[in-house]
Amino acid sequence: MKQHILQVMKAILIIISFLIFYSCSTQKNEYLEFETSNAIVIGSKTNITLIPTYRNSTKNVKVKIFRHNEYLDSRKITNEKYSEILGLFADISEKDTAKTTWIDAPSIEINFKKGDSIKKFYYNGIPQEDEKLYELTRLILETAKLKIQDID
Repeated sequence: MKQHILQVMKAILIIISFLIFYSCSTQKNEYLEFETSNAIVIGSKTNITLIPTYRNSTKNVKVKIFRHNEYLDSRKITNEKYSEILGLFADISEKDTAKTTWIDAPSIEINFKKGDSIKKFYYNGIPQEDEKLYELTRLILETAKLKIQDID
């Protein structure tokens, strides 16, 4: 009898462990990562990652912020703001890639991962107000309480 109870408890523990592992892995299955850097300026890297948490709260998207290669802050934004950012990202295409002639232009890389699919976008320079990427960059930086002028 005692051995039967131990086997049932072991099975329950395995099921609970599997559910926790599955829950954690599905939450990390989607993210949008925004990164700026400048090859000439040492330590100029800024990384902002938006990760939906799928929780029932008003602010359910985590924003992790690294500035000058160091952890700066973590905050949360609403799912509506995240959806707005994803909508703008979906509108970006290769033709929106900058063709700059800057000598030391910063670069912007945006990666969106959902499931096994990854969409990447690379831009060289700082987007101008008439470019599609400008509004997207502004919104992403706004989630981190940064401005376009903060891009190194």
